[in-house]
Amino acid sequence: MLIKEIMERVGMTQTGRALAYIKDALDEMGIVAETDIRTSRQDIIKGKRFYNLPSECLKLLDVRCKDHNNADSKWRSIPRSIYEPEIVDEATPVLSTSQTSFHFAGPKNASETATFIITNGDPDGSFTKALEWSITGDSWLTFTPSSGTTTTESETITITAVRSGLSLGMTTGSVDITSNGGDKNLPATINTQPTVVVSKSSLDFGEISSGTQQDTFEITNAWQVGTLNYTVSSSNPWCTIDVASGDATVEADIITVTVNRDHATIVDLAVYTAVITVEQDPNDGTSVEKIDVRMVAV
Repeated sequence: MLIKEIMERVGMTQTGRALAYIKDALDEMGIVAETDIRTSRQDIIKGKRFYNLPSECLKLLDVRCKDHNNADSKWRSIPRSIYEPEIVDEATPVLSTSQTSFHFAGPKNASETATFIITNGDPDGSFTKALEWSITGDSWLTFTPSSGTTTTESETITITAVRSGLSLGMTTGSVDITSNGGDKNLPATINTQPTVVVSKSSLDFGEISSGTQQDTFEITNAWQVGTLNYTVSSSNPWCTIDVASGDATVEADIITVTVNRDHATIVDLAVYTAVITVEQDPNDGTSVEKIDVRMVAV
């Protein structure tokens, strides 16, 4: 209400007198309603963002902080905005992965798996917002799971790479992750060269008093891609194989091994050992497998 309006309502024409009356009224109000100012102190804890005001608090007059590490140890006021504050969601999900790339060249089979972990790298851990993510990739890659939501926990992803149908050589691709906390494209490669695999790592013929004994093992092309050309050899003449070389695509080649107790090199009653080597053609690759052979002459 304006001063002029007040004067009109009470029928007063002298402005000075009206102002004096208003001043006296305000002074009287100040005497009747005594101001009660109290101070509340709380220790500030790192990471804690909100603090409760005393229950009797009607109006916040001032907020001050004191840094105990300062030499002057003074209380300093924190400015307060006179405008309505803008509410901002400070929780920012951030996509974080344990791996930056993938290379499939280890196990000798038609498919191979690898794992990695997705976490929410939100820097404000107290107000974490859910990270929503999904994964896609090349046709020879599959993912379990392929999508999900992560807050403070971690999610383990299993990648399966299948070599069947791929061209010979090194195939490249990518693991593509999209999320509300950023996107990532992680490179992936897979080796699809023909590779030797044998069905047994050792052959034990036990005790032999005379004559010969036989056993078998299989040679396969690990990834069933292309043609595997190989050679087979034995380190000792009393241990022979029926096939010195061959090739395999998707089938398994059966190799027969014969040990001869009566061979001229077996002269003592003892344990005899040999090694059978299956080696890929050097023009095609470098994979090699070895089989230990044992015989006891009695």
